[in-house]
Amino acid sequence: MLIKAEFNSYDEMIQFCYEMVSKEESVAAAAKPEPPVPVVTAAAPDPAQTPKTPDPEPAPVVHTVTRQDVQTKAIALMDAGKQAQLQELLKKYGVPALPSIPEDQLPAFMADLEVI
Repeated sequence: MLIKAEFNSYDEMIQFCYEMVSKEESVAAAAKPEPPVPVVTAAAPDPAQTPKTPDPEPAPVVHTVTRQDVQTKAIALMDAGKQAQLQELLKKYGVPALPSIPEDQLPAFMADLEVI
């Protein structure tokens, strides 16, 4: 496998390295096993005595935009040669790099990325 990275500036290379390190840290944190949750079971109700109720509609799935989603989309845009548009978007949000975007602005930033 060959992976090629091309940068237009030193700052762009540093930003890329920072993103890769933060990605590795999040993967390492996610790999930590969580303690088991005890399972408590209750006696099953008698189906003959339980009134039949209609099945509730499933709750809509809400996708929260993560920093990883934004990074993945930004990398795809960079691979497509759209670094200039990405830099303009960073300026619009007043941040020097993707990791600087506040969490509450990630959905709006992602929406702007989708337009590019």
